[in-house]
Amino acid sequence: PTSIPTSSKAAMSLLSLGLLAAYFAGGVQFMMNQEGWDAADAFYFWCMTVSTVGYGDLAPTTPKTQAFVSVYAIVGLVLVWSIVSDYYGAVQGKLQSFQAKLLKMVGIELVDVHALPIDKHTPEQVNAKIKYWRRYLLAMLPMVTLLALFVALHFVRKESSFTEAVYFGVVTATTVGFGDFGF
Repeated sequence: PTSIPTSSKAAMSLLSLGLLAAYFAGGVQFMMNQEGWDAADAFYFWCMTVSTVGYGDLAPTTPKTQAFVSVYAIVGLVLVWSIVSDYYGAVQGKLQSFQAKLLKMVGIELVDVHALPIDKHTPEQVNAKIKYWRRYLLAMLPMVTLLALFVALHFVRKESSFTEAVYFGVVTATTVGFGDFGF
């Protein structure tokens, strides 16, 4: 199998980091403008949100910022964790190579499954056949279903607005949990 050229990997890394920087910059700017937070608090809020920690010391206070966070948090989770996954894959490859060298030193040889004849497609051929947008939609389906249930439950059980119900659902379904809403 062929591998992606180093220049393409570097370009993809720069693109990923650029998207990540743009995501955080947009979120920080929005929260500074709408909530009156300083840049450090807004950046801290988005780090807390995409890591799904949600300490509760900062939370959106208006329907407008709650609606924004409801959408922006999901986008951020997909973006950030996709990038983390890519970098983890690179690190994992290096660790596997190191492990193979250590095992070889003690007389154990690993088999490279990609070198077997059953692997007849290059990564480019596989990527051309896979519909990634469908995979991302399928990956989001459980979260969206859970979100719909939380929205319905909060909307019916509490006398809250639809925006508050959606915000509660996203914050709960993503396990961020700022602590500003509850049952």
